[in-house]
This record gives sequence, structure tokens and C-alpha cells, in this order.
Amino acid sequence: MVRIIIAILICFITLSACDNYTSGPRFEGDVYAISALLMAGKPINTEHPVYLTRSADINDFDPMNLFVSEADVRITELESGQSWTLSPIADMQDMTLKWIDPQEHIIQAEYSYKIEIEVPGYESLISAQTTVPPMANLNPDYCQHNVEGEGYSLDPQSI
Repeated sequence: MVRIIIAILICFITLSACDNYTSGPRFEGDVYAISALLMAGKPINTEHPVYLTRSADINDFDPMNLFVSEADVRITELESGQSWTLSPIADMQDMTLKWIDPQEHIIQAEYSYKIEIEVPGYESLISAQTTVPPMANLNPDYCQHNVEGEGYSLDPQSI
């Protein structure tokens, strides 16, 4: 009998501690997100674009309204202060909107970049900053053992 009372008491405490929310308060209005992968030695292009998306209520979800096409997207290289504007292009194959650099500035390893986005009708400036890591090089035989059939191969014909 004591075990049943203890079990009921634990269940009651557990249930009374629960809240109706599984996360913090829900946001209201548009929330924007930027996503990009800056690759050293490559420009911001269709292979390595910047994505600008907005939040969507699940009840009113429209995939055509997910990507933001009206914005001023500016990249700044912090070392030199040089900055340039990105342009949107529609990718019909992926059904996405990508922001690319039409002038194809090459991203430099170990340089810092800042992106600033102004969306018409949204009061806040959206920004992010990153430092591009150094380029990695594959060393097929780090220890110089030169053992046939072991290690990595740079030859596409060899596995």
C-alpha cells in the first residue's frame, strides 16, 4: 500500500511540474536566418551561396515565401574594409533563392568577413561575422613510409 501511495505521489509531483510549453515563448512576426559557407579560394557563387530565409507559421506555410528576395545584402572583408553587394538568383532545380557575388571576389583563408542584411520593413540590421579557416591539404603519406596500397590516393582511378 505504501508503494502505491509513493508511486501516486511521484506521478502527481511529476505531472504538476509540467508546463504546457516545451520551449520558450513563441516569437511573433518575421524572424530571419542567414546561412552560408565561405570557402577559401572560392567566390560566393551558386555552389557556395548565401541563403536568407524567414520564419513561417506551420499553419500558413508557403514554400515560395520562405526565401527572402527583397533585401540589401553586403559582405565586408574586415582586414581591407573592401565591401561588395550580393545579388539574388532563383535556382529552379532546388526551388531556392541564392544570394551570390556577381563580381566573384575570391574568399581569402584566415581573413574575417562580415555580412550585413537590411530587409525592407524590418527595423533591425541582420549581421554575422566569421573568420575563414586556413585551407586544409591532404598529405597522402604523412610519415613518408611509401607503403604500396596504404594511405590516401590523389589518383581518381585508385581507391
